[in-house]
Amino acid sequence: MSGKVIISIGTKKGVFIAESSKNRGKFVVRGPFGNGVPIYAVSAQNEPDATVDYESCKFDGASMAKWVGKSMGPAFAGSGVKVMSPETQNWDGFARFWPYLKADADFMKYTDIFATHEYSSTLPKNYPEIAAAGKEFWETEIYDTDMPADPGMGSALRVFKLIHQCMTLANMNAWHFWWVYPSTTDNGALWDKATNKASKRLWVMGNYSRFVRPGYIRIAATGTQASGVSMSAYSSEKDGKLVIVAANTNTSAVSQDFKVTGASPTGVTPWITDASRSLIPGAKGAVTGNAFNVSLPAKSVTTLVLEVLSTSILNRSPGVLRVAQTASGTRFGLPSRAAGLIQLLSLDGRIVASRSFPEGTSEVLMPETAASGIVEARVVQGDRIETTKIVTSR
Repeated sequence: MSGKVIISIGTKKGVFIAESSKNRGKFVVRGPFGNGVPIYAVSAQNEPDATVDYESCKFDGASMAKWVGKSMGPAFAGSGVKVMSPETQNWDGFARFWPYLKADADFMKYTDIFATHEYSSTLPKNYPEIAAAGKEFWETEIYDTDMPADPGMGSALRVFKLIHQCMTLANMNAWHFWWVYPSTTDNGALWDKATNKASKRLWVMGNYSRFVRPGYIRIAATGTQASGVSMSAYSSEKDGKLVIVAANTNTSAVSQDFKVTGASPTGVTPWITDASRSLIPGAKGAVTGNAFNVSLPAKSVTTLVLEVLSTSILNRSPGVLRVAQTASGTRFGLPSRAAGLIQLLSLDGRIVASRSFPEGTSEVLMPETAASGIVEARVVQGDRIETTKIVTSR
């Protein structure tokens, strides 16, 4: 038996039709802007706690839990589309909904993404139960509500603060701005209506979004930060990179020291947004003894991109192919004692190193190779093949 779910969304330019045959498990959008756009997630209701003078629907925590847990969640089950809820207007609203949501087993079962807007004087708050349940936590709408209109670094630094607080205080997985193009002359969009140019808000968002990509995780950034400086750090074993996003709100440049532990960066490239630059790369700097110094320009946001090629290990598989970096090379713990072959391959499939080993071997040491960066390690023992990816350096 197959079913079909159709969701019609009215717009000023037409009607979008989102349809899916449940046995296919895929939703696509059909409408005036083209066909075949996949739907990633659907919200249960935009700002269910807001009182508005236009067409809407209002929920409290209990009714939202019932709506998702008994109706919407089961309807989307198996479709491949994630259910997002409650998307409250602000942090205060999310706090009021949360006790009802977490207490409802069906709501927790069917909700993939917990979401809220950021309009509030209340600081963002972490809800560790969300991550513990294997769910994501998103901020889905905010803009700089301060006036007057400012396409420059004043508004941009306020937007940095909004992002920074969601990332560091609430441990969120995604952050979204309101408008791209404005309807009025204010700070509500990334494009500035008065100047008809991209505002600095856009470029400061780029200090995050260009470098902190899906799959990156936030890591600790501790120690002494200069007065007026705020920062957070992110890493990716897949890309072999460490990214630090730092803002200097002072009216003069600040010298900031950095030291990296647990990895060995080989260089650092700053990408700067300030009054005269819009996400412009600076000269690559050296890293000595895992430490470096950067001058953060006045009223700026700087993204520091570090290449980390020597200590990160990807795709650890306990009990299968064990990998460890040592001073003399990369040591592989083999899945079995059978004779075989180990190869290191570049991502385009070229063999950059190869070594055979006899029966009874439990470990193989591969010295430094001619390749640096991400490589695939492949162990062949009879009919058994095990692979993993590692980050290595010359």
